[in-house]
Amino acid sequence: MQFETSEDAINWRKIDRKKLVAGNKRQRRVARTLTNCRKTHRCGTEGCRVCMREFRVGWAGEAVKILLQRPLWTRCSIITKGLLVPYGQLANFDLNAVIKRRSGYVGNDGNHRTKHQRLKGPDIRKLLPFLAKHKVGARLLLAGVRRNGHRLFFTPTKPSSHRGKQ
Repeated sequence: MQFETSEDAINWRKIDRKKLVAGNKRQRRVARTLTNCRKTHRCGTEGCRVCMREFRVGWAGEAVKILLQRPLWTRCSIITKGLLVPYGQLANFDLNAVIKRRSGYVGNDGNHRTKHQRLKGPDIRKLLPFLAKHKVGARLLLAGVRRNGHRLFFTPTKPSSHRGKQ
């Protein structure tokens, strides 16, 4: 797993802040929040690239500790309505076609291409105020894990059947 560097996060936050300053009152307020975010006093919002990076790095470290404590895990996927495949039809589902419809374009040569495209200024001005309403990790759904401040802890969901047996 690779995260953006600290310098990259700081630079992206500066770019986001410049885009927000040109926006409406709410967007300018988020720009001030990003400006006031410091090492000694983080804003802790999801709109801040630096705070999100720190959360992801810390979360990954804590998650590894938790994953090592349990030999068996259940995985859950969230599927949006547009990608829901009826029972028995999975063999007919073309994931590549869906991906191409979502993120593709036709190049000058007429061939279909995909490209990583950054959000534009107006998109950033809409997204970041929404994210800034939430503290880092507020939208994270965890099962069998509790959070104590910034630390994550494994919590058993049911007593082990092996306890008390010798």
